[in-house]
Amino acid sequence: TIAKNSNSGNIEIKTGSLFLTNGGYMSTALFGEGSADEIQSAGDIKINARDTVKIDGEFSGLITNLLNGAGESGNIEVETKSLSISNGARLNTISAGKGNAGNIELITGTLSLDNSGFIITTTLNTGDAGQIDLNVADSILLSNSSLISSNVGAEAEGKGGSININTQDLRLIDGSRITSTLEGKGRGGDMNINASEFVNLSGIGSDGLLSGIFTLTATGASGDAGNITVNTGNFNIKDDAIVNARTFNDGNAGNITFNTNTFEAKNGGRVNTTTNSSGNAGTITLNIKDKITLSGNEQLQTGLFASTSPESSGTGGSIFIDPRLVIIENGAAVSVGSDGIGDAGNIFLESGTLQLDNGFITAQTASTQGGNIDLQISELLLFRNGSRITTTAGNQQFGGNGGNIDINSKFIVAPQNEDSDITANAFSGNGGRVNINSNGIFGIETQQRLTNKSDITASSEKGISGETNINTDDTSSIQNSFTELSPNIDTDAIIANSCIARGNKKQENSFRNTGSGGLASNRPGNVLTSEYITGEVRNIDSKNQVWKKGDAIVEPQGLYRMKNGELLLSRECTN
Repeated sequence: TIAKNSNSGNIEIKTGSLFLTNGGYMSTALFGEGSADEIQSAGDIKINARDTVKIDGEFSGLITNLLNGAGESGNIEVETKSLSISNGARLNTISAGKGNAGNIELITGTLSLDNSGFIITTTLNTGDAGQIDLNVADSILLSNSSLISSNVGAEAEGKGGSININTQDLRLIDGSRITSTLEGKGRGGDMNINASEFVNLSGIGSDGLLSGIFTLTATGASGDAGNITVNTGNFNIKDDAIVNARTFNDGNAGNITFNTNTFEAKNGGRVNTTTNSSGNAGTITLNIKDKITLSGNEQLQTGLFASTSPESSGTGGSIFIDPRLVIIENGAAVSVGSDGIGDAGNIFLESGTLQLDNGFITAQTASTQGGNIDLQISELLLFRNGSRITTTAGNQQFGGNGGNIDINSKFIVAPQNEDSDITANAFSGNGGRVNINSNGIFGIETQQRLTNKSDITASSEKGISGETNINTDDTSSIQNSFTELSPNIDTDAIIANSCIARGNKKQENSFRNTGSGGLASNRPGNVLTSEYITGEVRNIDSKNQVWKKGDAIVEPQGLYRMKNGELLLSRECTN
């Protein structure tokens, strides 16, 4: 339906199934100014199909247009059991005049977009882009460079429409994207994704595009990018897919927030917020109940990144993380940084256990103040295989003081010969400050300069060195005199010539190690181990080897460490 200077008619269809293929389409459009006393609009398109709606082929689709003048484009509403859009087909609302683009609302059981299937709302003049609401009971799949997008064009002035997704499972693969773009004046639209089970992002399309979720302000635009919020049971991003909030103008990049049980980024999967101009990078917040896993490889950057580009003057974003367990491995990283003239952001991580295995937590700047790192670990901070926690200023041999590192962890373990480091260094500025509170630190030691061992440093190449303040319990009583025991232990051999004595048959004394980490005698291939009937541990009188009930039990004399790092509470044996 097409109208000039009046409302365009609506299109309403109720059917069992609807197929639009090979260029078949439905469209409403409005030309002209409309009447003086009311806003005119292109008509709405409403589809209600009991079973299936299939839209396939280039130029096929449902389209509403405000072509020029003042008014609004119409809305698109589809309610069906299954909706598929494929091979260049589209749902599209466009405002090229002075007015808002129409909204798109889908209510369906499943939604699939394949091989450049599109759902797009765009404003090209004065007015807002439409809102996209997807209410999908079961699953949404975007594959092979398909797109859901809200856009404010280069000549437009208005707000990007929000994209709201409610479903059980959401998957974006092979270069498929959900985007909100601001190219003119205004503000980018926000994204709100609610997927009760999982969100999976992966892969690159045949056109070279990355799968992902994007909010963007373009060069020459004016205004902030939209925010990204993901609420899901489990989030997985891999194989070069990306979640990215980025600004190329004086507006700020959007913030990115995840609320989920588990978060996993692997093999080039990453979350990124960046500024390429005077605007600031956004903040990345991970509210994760159970576990975060960041696992990279040598070729692909993997992890969480908030940064500024070399040509920028804005501030780098910050990263906040708070799960039960964090694993960063195989070259993956959590990183804030500034390659421009703005300061780097900060990293705050709160966790039960943090495991770094060739993993990195970094805050670095090219020429400005280094970012700060604050780690609150209730149980264990474990370093393996050249891991790093580092804040560095002046990495391009310029000024700037090193940032500060604050670590509170019950235990910190870093094998001495694996070259894992905690550093707050600078080039020509002053070194940063390292503050550590721990019950026990094992393997890693404070040094004036980095060595090939595991080190803690706060130094400067040309400026004043920083400080390292370590508050820890005294662990000097831990000895290194024990040899690691064989997994198959003959208890008779152990006590044959030691101060551990066997009771007589009547006393029926014994020692038995069971449970987690214990010795299971029925393990495949295990040699027989001697067992004694359960009794009590007894004191040894050097003059009288007969023990009787009521004698005191001698307490352990010290804490000893075996070669494999395990701790053993025991007493010294003299015979």
